[in-house]
Amino acid sequence: MISEIPPARNTAVRLKTAAKAFADNLTSYDMLAATVLAMVVGHLVQFFGFGGAYGEWLRVPERILWPVFFVVFGYNVGRPLDRDLLFWGGAVFFVKSALFMEGGLFPLPVLVTMAIVRLTLEPLMAFALQGRLYFWGVTVVLVCFAPLSGNYSEFGTLIALLSMAGWLARNRNAVPKDVLSVKEFFFVCCFAYALVLQHFYHKSAASPFFVSLAGNACVFALLYNFRDRILAAVRRRPSDAVEKAASFIGHKSLQIYAVHFIVIYAVLGYALAD
Repeated sequence: MISEIPPARNTAVRLKTAAKAFADNLTSYDMLAATVLAMVVGHLVQFFGFGGAYGEWLRVPERILWPVFFVVFGYNVGRPLDRDLLFWGGAVFFVKSALFMEGGLFPLPVLVTMAIVRLTLEPLMAFALQGRLYFWGVTVVLVCFAPLSGNYSEFGTLIALLSMAGWLARNRNAVPKDVLSVKEFFFVCCFAYALVLQHFYHKSAASPFFVSLAGNACVFALLYNFRDRILAAVRRRPSDAVEKAASFIGHKSLQIYAVHFIVIYAVLGYALAD
């Protein structure tokens, strides 16, 4: 007589199957589009106080998805320095400096920091991959200096750390096995990112931290196999309005990020002047 499958086990199997189907169909542009939308909502809360008492929770999706921006950036860092990055980074820096000169030039906008990382990541990786001690020494320095460097650059050395993860995800076959495990590094990055952001935001709120950490674990797992997300984008042609919108936002994530910040700075500058 065949025994029935326990309900709990049956539910677990269904959840696992659904999660695999979701991951198989999730594209790189879906992840970038979700990050951009979460980021816009988060900045509306940050700068204009939208959401009231629920504002802290409204920023949790942004906190969960920010690594997508930086890990994908590191994944693509082998390409020549993007003129769009220089242009839009310079535009955001100029507008911020012109409108808020009395507040000083720091912290530098994210796009300016990303341009600096683009120029320095390859030499940094060449140095770090000389040996296990070199690599983990660099990692510890970047994590420990993240809170201090955040005063001079948005996200500080955390951008370099997550860009390293993207670089390793793309070049994992060339990484010496005796130096590190890429999966191990992603695990470390997930916790380091969550802890550093807990320092920057939500210092007294434990609940958003644990929700964010659980979300970060899922995001880093998807980013570890980012090549699969790219292949899914190649296989899945946008077929409806939602997929077409996600594809457009994903392709234009850099420009949307810059323009929305320029608009926010302009509105704030106008409000302060008035």
